[in-house]
Parts: sequence; structure tokens; C-alpha cells
Amino acid sequence: MADVNIVSPDAITTLVFSRQTYLPFMICKARIAFKNLLNGKAIAIGPEGMHYGFKEVLEGNVLTFSDQPLLRSAHRAWPIPTMVTIDPHRFFAHQRGRQDNKMPSVRAVYDYFKGECQYCGRKVRWNEVNRNEAASRDHIVPVKFSGPNTRNNLLLMHAKCNAFWGHREDKTDVHGNPLPPGMKPAPVHFTLPRGIKPRTEWLRMAPWLAEQPAELDLT
Repeated sequence: MADVNIVSPDAITTLVFSRQTYLPFMICKARIAFKNLLNGKAIAIGPEGMHYGFKEVLEGNVLTFSDQPLLRSAHRAWPIPTMVTIDPHRFFAHQRGRQDNKMPSVRAVYDYFKGECQYCGRKVRWNEVNRNEAASRDHIVPVKFSGPNTRNNLLLMHAKCNAFWGHREDKTDVHGNPLPPGMKPAPVHFTLPRGIKPRTEWLRMAPWLAEQPAELDLT
């Protein structure tokens, strides 16, 4: 086994790819990655493109990357996948009942992300009078691509960051380069939030993640 790293359940460890496009659309914590591997929603991607599920983890038939994150119990350690594929429609499935389409309030999203913009990483001040700096919600998987209004499909952003992010797919390709006339952008453009260092294996599948998000003039 390669070098390993014991992490907490709340450690951000895993890049999530769409099973249809193999484009990344979010990052998640160790416990979320492990939970979705356990319930069969996620399929992990290991070294040399190996795909595995929870059964292979139980049997110990899992190759690991360098500095592989692990969750440890009293008797054994469980490797946490650093890359998984998932069906976004299944991952963001609506809960049944009357609350299916009720979007969480801006305040609820603000509290969940502790007031930190998920695009630029700066603090969002509640009740900010400057419209550019005001708190807003943004869908990870857009509504037009069947993204739901559930909390786990929403991010907190400054209004200006939200507008920049939301229109980015109309202006650039997945590498952030301007599109030639007549070309269509990729359906989802994802960059890592500030402060998250990309793992080596992430860059093999999504090399543009090495680029830092653009600095925004919010004056």
C-alpha cells in the first residue's frame, strides 16, 4: 500500500465526476464519499483507471494513490476514494413529499457555508447593502440540467461572483479559454474553491483545476 493519511470524516478528500460526461461538478467530504460508495451511488476511480465499489474495499482489493486518505475505526482502516463517478440525477434526487421543490432560504445556505463565498473564498457579510457583495445562492448542477433545489445542490456566493460563475459557460471552455465563434461550451464548468489544493490524480483527469479562479473586481 502506498503512503496513507488518516483524515477526519469532515476532511475534504474527494472530487466527484458526472458518470455521463466524466466532468467534475463538486468536491465532497470523506464521510459523504464513503457513504455514497457504501450505498452504491458512487463508483470509485483508483490508480491506472481502476473502478471499484464498496465490495472491493471490504475485500481489500483496492490500489491506493500516494497519501491516500483513510478513515480509521478501532480495528481497521477504510480507504476513502479521492475520485468517484456518480449520476447527478440520482445523487441530487428529490426527497419525496410536499417539500420537493422548496428551495432553502439564502440564510440557511449562508449559515451552512459559515458566510464564506464558495467562488472567491472571501467573507459574505449578511445584510450587505452593496448588491455586488450581497449573499446569493447558486446551483451546482443547474436547474436546466435537472439540478434540484435541495441544500446539497446549492452554494453560497457573493451576487457578483454568482453572476460571473453563472455566465462563464457562455464565454469559455472548460479550460477557461474564450470560445471561437460558433462553438458551444461544455455543459458544466467547475473550478476548485480557493484554499483547496488539487491532488495529483485530479489533475490527470481535469488539468484545468490547477488554474486559480480569476480575481474579480467587486468595486
